Amino acid sequence: MASINDFAFLNNTAYRQIYKTIEEAMQYYSANPNIACDRFRNSLECILDHIDVTLKIEKDDCDLYNRIEVLRQLPEDLINHSIIDEMHTLRSVSNLYHHYYDEDRDPSKDRVTCYVALLKVCKWFVEFPIKYKSYLESEEQKRRKRKETRKTIGKIALVSIAIVGAIFGITKLNNK
Repeated sequence: MASINDFAFLNNTAYRQIYKTIEEAMQYYSANPNIACDRFRNSLECILDHIDVTLKIEKDDCDLYNRIEVLRQLPEDLINHSIIDEMHTLRSVSNLYHHYYDEDRDPSKDRVTCYVALLKVCKWFVEFPIKYKSYLESEEQKRRKRKETRKTIGKIALVSIAIVGAIFGITKLNNK
């Protein structure tokens, strides 16, 4: 049975805004699945807002599809593409209720689809800032190592030039 308790790990200061959007969706989950599906979309938007802040991406007016697709540029160890697919599932299903309602849809099934997708995305999301921080630290360490390597190679090159110059100079002196 779907429950807001499944999202309790978000009920803290850092993720309160996301939790509130999910809580709102869950209020409609049983009574009005159409509205629940629409509200799940708001939760996805809120998560993407948090991701934008973490990545220091300036939020522009691009649509949800493009905001999600930007995440494909991240290394796979930060975001598995199955999570991106879950985001797209949530986006595409919830859009059917956000922008227009299709009489042929079954909102009772769609709310479950949205719920399951959102739960997977949220479980990934709470780990993302920590993984991203580690990723940035690792990249900075690699950058420093490359810089040191270039510096060492530069020193070796200068010493090599000095040795060749000294040998050339000694050879010229011996030839006189």
